[in-house]
Amino acid sequence: QIFIVRSIDSILPNVHEIKNFKRQGTITLLSTNEEVIQKIGPSTINKLSSNNIPGKVEKAFIAAEDRRFYSHQGLDFIGIGRAMIMNFRKREFKEGASTITQQLARIVFLNQDKTFTRKLKEAALALKIDRQLAKKKILVHYLNNIYLGSNAYGISDAAWVYFSKSPDQLTLEESALIAGLAPAPSYYTPLLNTNLAIKR
Repeated sequence: QIFIVRSIDSILPNVHEIKNFKRQGTITLLSTNEEVIQKIGPSTINKLSSNNIPGKVEKAFIAAEDRRFYSHQGLDFIGIGRAMIMNFRKREFKEGASTITQQLARIVFLNQDKTFTRKLKEAALALKIDRQLAKKKILVHYLNNIYLGSNAYGISDAAWVYFSKSPDQLTLEESALIAGLAPAPSYYTPLLNTNLAIKR
């Protein structure tokens, strides 16, 4: 079993590249001593670290996106089973069961194609990420890179765009509203659909 896991891991991307992830189209201007002067394009200027994730933000995203985040190993088999039953009953693919770890794998290494091959790669990567990174590291990389609508990439951008605040200044309600944007930011944006965003 260990041999199989190592063999699969060897053909997957290096998990530690997550910390160097930069979105395509981002231009970073550095000073002569290599300090960041400005970032232009889809990038968050102020990123959280794993020891300064605001508690309200953490709880809101886990409640909205992955309730068993701290107990599963990258894949939520209970969630997958529930989604399969719901999809079978409705005779269509409506329910998903992507964990925060799977979403991070998709953001950094994959794309949004709804193919079986991509889903397999995503699952394998999520398991590898969970084995090699601490949960807080996974969560902080996710919070720093998730697209939250209105050109906001990451929680810092979203907190500023929607509430003119930093993440640590957000109330529980504000944190919950931003966390609710993750599945469909354009659909749930409070800038266009206030009632829908509040309901979500």
